Amino acid sequence: MKQTNNMKERFTRLSVNCNYYAADYATDIQQNIHETFSGFDHLRMIYDFCHKTTCAYGVFCENDIYIHTDIKPMLPKILCDFNLLSLDILLLGYLTPFLVDESVAKYGFSFKRETSGRSKYMYHNYPDTLIGTQMYILSRKHAMYILDKYYDTYIGAIAKNEVEHLSASNLLLTNSASRALISPPLACVKDVNNVELHIKSMRAHYNKAEFI
Repeated sequence: MKQTNNMKERFTRLSVNCNYYAADYATDIQQNIHETFSGFDHLRMIYDFCHKTTCAYGVFCENDIYIHTDIKPMLPKILCDFNLLSLDILLLGYLTPFLVDESVAKYGFSFKRETSGRSKYMYHNYPDTLIGTQMYILSRKHAMYILDKYYDTYIGAIAKNEVEHLSASNLLLTNSASRALISPPLACVKDVNNVELHIKSMRAHYNKAEFI
């Protein structure tokens, strides 16, 4: 609850309207799903986006992040580029212990293109192993694809203990289709559990003067 309240405060300061979701452990089945498929809370958000809105794009994020103050003025430009690049997924926040630029292209982060107009931001490809659910954009078409593939069949199978545990399952939400990331990121993980990758990612991307 504290993390959710912190996120509400951050988005309010940025004048960005959002819907907030708390992890739901009301039943044993939900507990089982959450432990087995860590992306279940993401699927709940994606489900509501698809079935309760008519928006062409959805922006989704976790509740343990800092948000860049550029996010609101940059979003119209980013959505224009999203369409121009025919993307299904764009990562606005992700876990890397380094800044993504052309020096790390050989690791799967090849340069894609600059943002429209003059900007310090660039688009890059990224490898399947990158964890990028800190903040991301989905096209409506791809959001529906994710629901069709995972929400009923896969999640239902987990609830019935018919599939094996799947680690790093958030990767399933962001490692398919036409995709890119933006660098520098517009969301940065906030380490709350002393996780080594979180700490290294914060060191690489967080700047107190730029993030809330």
